[in-house]
Amino acid sequence: MQPKKTLNRKILAGLAVTASAAILGGAALAHAGDQAGGDCGGPRHWGARNGDPQAAMQKHLDKLQADLKLQPNQQGAWQAYVTQMQANMQKMQAAHQAAKTSADTTLTLPQRLDRRETLMQSRLTDMQAADTALKALYAALTPAQQAIMDQHFAHGKGRHV
Repeated sequence: MQPKKTLNRKILAGLAVTASAAILGGAALAHAGDQAGGDCGGPRHWGARNGDPQAAMQKHLDKLQADLKLQPNQQGAWQAYVTQMQANMQKMQAAHQAAKTSADTTLTLPQRLDRRETLMQSRLTDMQAADTALKALYAALTPAQQAIMDQHFAHGKGRHV
């Protein structure tokens, strides 16, 4: 049997793959591939394709909002979701920038692993907050709007949720 810390790291590593995509761009970008004319290639490509990942995210949020035709009583849940997605994007961009400029060469391997584990735990927490906001929004929608959301976040064709 593996030590608990090693097993926890393996579990976190597996979760990080899922969490990274959700945190970088948020679930609102899941339909980016269709809007861009093909597979979106993941969050790191949104900025390259559109110049600014936050602008790309906003464009897709605007499209989703227009497609949903939200009612005034649904605006609170929508705004909570958008706020969470924007916060996650900003945190991920800051973490990515910090990782690019950090002096990893001065850290030992165990220190780098611990730092990576901390980052993954933070990403997982952010993903859970995004999921909570998305579920609250979904619950506030009518069945017809839920069907639109289901289509926007369907698996396949470059979609990531």
